[in-house]
Amino acid sequence: MDFIDPKDVPPEAWEQLRNFKAHMDLETSRLVRVIAIGHEVDVADVRVELIALEVRDAGAILYWKAYPALERMLGDIKVTISDERGTEYTTFPAGGGGGGREWKGELSITPAPPPDVRVHVQILGFAGFGGAFPMPVQTPVEGNWEFDFGGGEPRA
Repeated sequence: MDFIDPKDVPPEAWEQLRNFKAHMDLETSRLVRVIAIGHEVDVADVRVELIALEVRDAGAILYWKAYPALERMLGDIKVTISDERGTEYTTFPAGGGGGGREWKGELSITPAPPPDVRVHVQILGFAGFGGAFPMPVQTPVEGNWEFDFGGGEPRA
């Protein structure tokens, strides 16, 4: 972000830009390890699966799928990530989509979790969609899907 002078940007906006840049750098950073999660939780008529965590030098990418019992548009997940060390993680949607009864996505996480911690993922709901034609309005889905898994050992 050499093209932006931090003095020209309010402090809270500068912090948001720094977080966004960290998430943008994530995709091209070197692969460190992949953690197979393979857990599912069913809450509020939506089954959520955490598939894997792709750990890279600059952060991690969480792969998830969701299956609502009724056909609906779920939208982005609302999520918090934590560990027993109290690491402060930031998240950013990295891709995804779906329709009907299957949704999937990628969530970028910075920083990368250390290999020797248990990671806690708490999904608080799905944002829904807001009535752009021809889509009908889909209200948010709230719930509490919780997952815990190890940070995994780095490969040799």
